[in-house]
Amino acid sequence: MNSTELNKKIQEQSLPLMVEIWAPWCMPCKLMQPQFHSIAKEYAGKIELLRINADENPDLIQDLKVFGVPTILGYKDQKLIFRRSGSQSKKQLQHLAEVLLGNESSMPMISITDRIVRSAAGLALLWMGSTISPSWLWFGLGALLIFSAFYDRCPVFQAILRQLKKQNLSPPSS
Repeated sequence: MNSTELNKKIQEQSLPLMVEIWAPWCMPCKLMQPQFHSIAKEYAGKIELLRINADENPDLIQDLKVFGVPTILGYKDQKLIFRRSGSQSKKQLQHLAEVLLGNESSMPMISITDRIVRSAAGLALLWMGSTISPSWLWFGLGALLIFSAFYDRCPVFQAILRQLKKQNLSPPSS
């Protein structure tokens, strides 16, 4: 497949299109394959799923600016709605499918590993701000980093986001 063929498929597609860029040597791709097939069955007739082997299509991968596999691309109404790199769980793939169907917002799901890393880094900044160099800057950065680990679960943030969406002032989705 080349860029022209993919663009033609995107233009002619009446259903939303989810594209998985994978490689046969990629362990996360192999682990994700059963979940992707499960999603294909679950959303049959609602979403078109397409798997592209990165090794067999290097020019297409370069044109799409894909730098790592696996990468999931979501297209709806001929527009790229989302791009996710790295292994995705079945729950994350279901979320992406629902985003394509318009049933959920495209707010990214944060993995437990990301939550732990962000929280630990935020705590380190808080500690640094209180011991090494007392400064509100370190406290603020630490608090912001910790909030970034849990913002998707914050009810206040969700309420504000809902109000912004009602007023059509929501930030553009990625």
